[in-house]
Amino acid sequence: MAIAAPWQTEKLLREEMCRIGRLIYERGFIAATDGNLSVRLDDERVLCTPSGLCKGFLEPSDLVVVDFDLKLLKGAGQASTEILMHLGAYRARPEVRAVVHAHPPTAIAFSIGGRSDALAGAFFPEGPSRRPATPPPARLMSRRASSPTGPSATPSSSTATAPSRWERPCWRPT
Repeated sequence: MAIAAPWQTEKLLREEMCRIGRLIYERGFIAATDGNLSVRLDDERVLCTPSGLCKGFLEPSDLVVVDFDLKLLKGAGQASTEILMHLGAYRARPEVRAVVHAHPPTAIAFSIGGRSDALAGAFFPEGPSRRPATPPPARLMSRRASSPTGPSATPSSSTATAPSRWERPCWRPT
């Protein structure tokens, strides 16, 4: 099987990122301009959502490409400062190919209310009976660990981007 040309791969990834942005918006995992998505294109470049746009209404041309030093390589927008957390994950975990960073309003409400314990466990929005044996691409899954929120940190701070935040896998087959 022939490998797709890089521009075809990036084109398909742009379309898929917009589709995932619509899904997480429509299912209530994000509101307004919350959250960010990114995918590692190669060892030097990351395709990501721009700052200030609703992920539910993105067009492929809205996405930007940055390098690991945050230099804008392609696109008219600006990458969110939250991309630094994504880059921290990519640096710490070379096997990570994409990051979906959401702010589910319900989880935020429990966290603000001091009830993070109410979010313990893992679930699929589709219901427990539909849980796959392995995670198929682009399937929405929420991981609610016993401690779903880390210490509060500014997204672009060294605390938020530290490799130690990304040492544990987010999904493990059972």
